[in-house]
Amino acid sequence: MSTTLKEIAQRTGLSIPTVHQVLNGYNVRFSAETRKKVLEAAKELDYRPNIAARGLRARKSFLLGLQFNAVNYPLIAGFTRGFQQMCTAQSYAPIFLTHVSTEDEAENCRTLIDRRVDGLIVNCAVGTTGASNAGRFAEMRQAGTHLVEVFGRFVDGAPRVTLDYRAGAVASTELLIAKGHKKIALFTHSDYRTSERIPGLYWTAWEHWRGYEETMRQAGLEPTTIAYQVSGDRTREGAHYFSAYENAKLLLNHPAKPTAAVFYRGEAVEAILHYASANPSAAPEGFGISVFDRVAPTHSDAISLYALPQPIEDVGQAAAKLLLDSIAGREVESIAMGPKKP
Repeated sequence: MSTTLKEIAQRTGLSIPTVHQVLNGYNVRFSAETRKKVLEAAKELDYRPNIAARGLRARKSFLLGLQFNAVNYPLIAGFTRGFQQMCTAQSYAPIFLTHVSTEDEAENCRTLIDRRVDGLIVNCAVGTTGASNAGRFAEMRQAGTHLVEVFGRFVDGAPRVTLDYRAGAVASTELLIAKGHKKIALFTHSDYRTSERIPGLYWTAWEHWRGYEETMRQAGLEPTTIAYQVSGDRTREGAHYFSAYENAKLLLNHPAKPTAAVFYRGEAVEAILHYASANPSAAPEGFGISVFDRVAPTHSDAISLYALPQPIEDVGQAAAKLLLDSIAGREVESIAMGPKKP
């Protein structure tokens, strides 16, 4: 049988209203000693709040909807871990749904609204023509829906939490320059400038390219972009890996003879390292790679790897905090997170 407020009150010698107000975070002044006494007793007695009853009183579901674009599958595990940590600390629970198209996303949104979620995290799907549900999400937000956008910048007026790919490329390029490299290439996918034609589409690759170009030119070095075509379904795990592996010679045997390269995707790094291990003489001596991404444990004697971790869990926590602050009526501001210090 679950612990009651009465039992905690008896354990602490405090009144039931006091226990209730402390445990439910009421804006009432209590001494630090009183709060500590209540919280410790609640933990010792394994008190679990009745969220359903609390929701009825507060007219809330204590549920948060999280919609994630499947194309960003490498980010899902870390993001949801950070998001969940922040949610559960505030007695909220996330409902997590993924989508592979704008139609899929729209249906998932209806499902979450039907569940009466208190707020939404959106990660917009964007078609090859630029079509998206961003306009609909903007309308929902204007109508009162608490909404935060992550890993994108499509929903007008919405607070957002993103990775700063430009800063990531700057740091990656500067790192290789500091290592003494002058012929530094950028290895990215062939759609990296699509955002110039269709605003927002593949914007992270575009920002990444801009950071690399600016840093190279500021250092008085000539930039060289080497692009590979991503074949097949981009939402498929390994899409960048297999495409980069197939184009390894394009990088390692390029006429510009780069001695190092900044990579856009960690998957592509893994592919080149595996290729170099299988073909020991393929990589130029002393070749270096830097990347603003997670790289699975991989090794190559021929290549030096410098990985700058992405703060994915931090993004999840920040997104949850922004959404919870919005629900609580507090002011919120967008956040862009660059490389995490190793």
